[in-house]
Amino acid sequence: MRARYKRATFQRWVSPVYISVFFGLCLHKPKTQISRTLLTIRVMKKTYILDTNVLLTDPNALFSFETNDLILPLIVIEELDRHKDRQDEVGRNAREVSRRLDELRAKGGLSEGVGLANGGSVRIEINGNQPDGQPYGIDLNTTDNRILALAYALMNHGQTPVILVTK
Repeated sequence: MRARYKRATFQRWVSPVYISVFFGLCLHKPKTQISRTLLTIRVMKKTYILDTNVLLTDPNALFSFETNDLILPLIVIEELDRHKDRQDEVGRNAREVSRRLDELRAKGGLSEGVGLANGGSVRIEINGNQPDGQPYGIDLNTTDNRILALAYALMNHGQTPVILVTK
């Protein structure tokens, strides 16, 4: 009965995805340590990698990831440039994303990372084509595989969880 109460209270604070993590971390801890663990889970910073189609669908996606790190592979910027000449909504969205990236570039170097107003950051990953430590058989000549290779490399070398966002 007590576990059911904790679970119901926990679901109001944090999405159900973290419930199993929470209970795994807090199985035998006093109440004060449980609240500290909950705070740690809620503020866990993540790294999001955006695919081109996300930005072509919603140019505001750059600012939709709260206080997390956002990485745009260079190949995504190249694909956006290819779509800017179109006269439809996709072309308009590509031009809008380019304008917003230009505004961020005025604040600092995008290759080092630029802070956003919501507390997150945006960085363009230029060296996404390094084959060291890549899974066997991945062809880095295709754009999707280069994005996957970047996600794999960041997952193995980074300190935060890496999430690839695509449509």
